[in-house]
Amino acid sequence: MNKLSDWKPVIEKFKSRLSGWKMRSLSFGGRVVLIKSVLNSLPLYYFSLFRAPPSVLKILESVRRGFFWGGADSGHKIAWVKWENVINSYGNGGLNFGSLKGKNLALLGKWWWRFKTETESFWVKVISSIYGSCGGLLAESDLGHSMPSTLWRNIILAGTSIEELQVGFKHSFLKTIGDGGTTLFWDEHWIGRDKLRNLYPRLFRLEHDKKCSIKDRLQVSGEGAVTSGSGAWQKMAASRSKNSRL
Repeated sequence: MNKLSDWKPVIEKFKSRLSGWKMRSLSFGGRVVLIKSVLNSLPLYYFSLFRAPPSVLKILESVRRGFFWGGADSGHKIAWVKWENVINSYGNGGLNFGSLKGKNLALLGKWWWRFKTETESFWVKVISSIYGSCGGLLAESDLGHSMPSTLWRNIILAGTSIEELQVGFKHSFLKTIGDGGTTLFWDEHWIGRDKLRNLYPRLFRLEHDKKCSIKDRLQVSGEGAVTSGSGAWQKMAASRSKNSRL
């Protein structure tokens, strides 16, 4: 789905939904309703699995724009307002159409959430067995013996693209630790807003098992969490204890 030709069914559906309407007889309000109820829902299946190329998004946005301004069936019409302003939210002065690119990224980003919550699902186990326990969602994670497929790689890159929009996407997940067996001690966000490997780089270099889980380094008793084992974690615990006394 990386080529424009792969998306022709979606583009043709977009255009065919407009052919039966005479835009000259529809008010702006009617066009708004149709864009939100029909046009916006057409690519949901494709957007949920595949990352649309910029050329496809440009064509689909032009179809929406042409329909809204009444130019799809009678040639080019003057656009009185910048399209980026039209699709904005109500709070920002727009008509709340939403960006197709934003919708595509949001639907792909949902796979991140599903991977982290549906831990017992068969598809999650398959992804984990191929690309590591973190599925490649962490930049430093072990991707197994092969690079991600195009489909899964685009899902990984979608999270990076959302993060570049400065919405704090990767930090918005709060994981339930449980017994700690499914959470990486050094590589995942489970204390504060950064990984322990970044907070304690020297201790991380001393760690002999860099892919250890929380369960490997922590025991939970009736009185709370206590350290277990030996090595870098005990040094870090002692350091934190010393700093708290100071």
